[in-house]
Amino acid sequence: MAAKKEKPKEAAEVDLDAKGSNKKLIIIMSVVMLVMMGASAGITFFLFGGGGGTAAPAVEEAVVLETYYVELDTITANLIEKRPARHVQIEAQLMTFSPTVAELLKVHMPIIRNNLNILLAEPSYEQLRTPEGKEKLRKGMLEIAQKALKEQEAMDGVEAIYFTKLIMQ
Repeated sequence: MAAKKEKPKEAAEVDLDAKGSNKKLIIIMSVVMLVMMGASAGITFFLFGGGGGTAAPAVEEAVVLETYYVELDTITANLIEKRPARHVQIEAQLMTFSPTVAELLKVHMPIIRNNLNILLAEPSYEQLRTPEGKEKLRKGMLEIAQKALKEQEAMDGVEAIYFTKLIMQ
């Protein structure tokens, strides 16, 4: 019987050793996980922020701006020429990102059209034939629309002007 008692003691000792090695394995795995988490946090801190106490830059969501176009009615003007009369006919769209600005442009369209007619009396046919002349006219028209809105409403917001038709004869 004594032999029978020894066998269970040996089995118990083996189980204790197995439990001890499991504890060691758990401790080692915990230490490895902590080291990996620390390294991950350090890399994240290094790559995405941490300089001078500033917060890490957030990923900015793309802001989608709605675009509004305000149509200019057809503008026809005589060009200064020594030859028989020449004229230019322009249709254009004013662009803004504000519905308020779009409505205000419609309200002040008479002022804008008046100033555009004055602007169109300046260039010659030869000047408007070139791409540079057309671009200069487009910029001048944009400035007129911006200035009218600024003077009448103390607002900015006319972003661009685009020709939809440009006929010279």
